Amino acid sequence: GEHSAPPGLSCDRELEHAQRQVEFHHLTPGKSPGQCQRPMPGAGAGIVVTPQPTTGPTTADLTVVERGQTTVQLTDVTGRVVSVMVDRFLVPGTYHVPFTTDTLPAGTYFLVMTTPTDRITRRVDVAK
Repeated sequence: GEHSAPPGLSCDRELEHAQRQVEFHHLTPGKSPGQCQRPMPGAGAGIVVTPQPTTGPTTADLTVVERGQTTVQLTDVTGRVVSVMVDRFLVPGTYHVPFTTDTLPAGTYFLVMTTPTDRITRRVDVAK
């Protein structure tokens, strides 16, 4: 059968607890740093970056499917870390991480999400 959270550890409570430990950089005022949604059955961890290509304000939607230390870094094509956007303990759910690329030169960058058992890379094209 499907494992469900014990009473008192609802998805929202758990996420609230996670948010206290997570500091998202470049947060837009008034926007929630994360929303608790159950990952789709069979869905793996992932990153969706919008818009693409980007010229400034950008959002990375992270799907986290395991509990543990998670980092999200923006790197250039040489692998140099341009920005560390997340470096915290996360619980499964969907997190919306706003960031901006307006200080970056045009070119190709990569968002790299590293979890305890996985590493996911998404290309980010910065246009001017």
